[in-house]
Amino acid sequence: MKPFGFLATALAFGGAAVLLWAATWPLHALFVSITGVEPIIGWFALGGLDWLWTIGGIAAVGVSTGVVTVFIVGIAQSAQPAFLSLTPLGADRLWILLVWVPFWLLNILGEEFLWRGVILPRQELAFGQHAWLANAAGWLVFHLACGWAVILLVTPIVFILPWIVQKRRNSSIGIVIHAALNGPAFIAVALGFA
Repeated sequence: MKPFGFLATALAFGGAAVLLWAATWPLHALFVSITGVEPIIGWFALGGLDWLWTIGGIAAVGVSTGVVTVFIVGIAQSAQPAFLSLTPLGADRLWILLVWVPFWLLNILGEEFLWRGVILPRQELAFGQHAWLANAAGWLVFHLACGWAVILLVTPIVFILPWIVQKRRNSSIGIVIHAALNGPAFIAVALGFA
């Protein structure tokens, strides 16, 4: 396995950030204006100690994200990115949750397999025990297109998750933590609870 140093990390996460920006701002707006499709639909064209770390990670990210959320609500109207405006779903639009499930699965699996399963072990060759910091910095850059409120909101998971995955050397923990927090958070927003 070859080391994945600073330049490779910057190119991988920076390139993904540019693609995310293009997809979330100009291309998504163009797609919605041409098709009239609802913005949210436009996104759809362990063992033993690992479980303790997973549960602890979910708790740590959940509590710290709650603290950040209180801070954000105090200074901003919403942490939702402008390109993903979502009014609470009424009974006539609950079908959107069914369409969302494949996106949710592909998003979580894609990010965790790539960022933690492929890139993090290679970063470890370059950065050693601090590889999780390089991975977290890259993951944070990847989310820049979402705006400052989202950056603040995801900061806890962006740093806690790679640290646990590197410490336990198990990317399945990242999948469970990421899925356990993203899924309920989206559902809460979609149903108007957040």
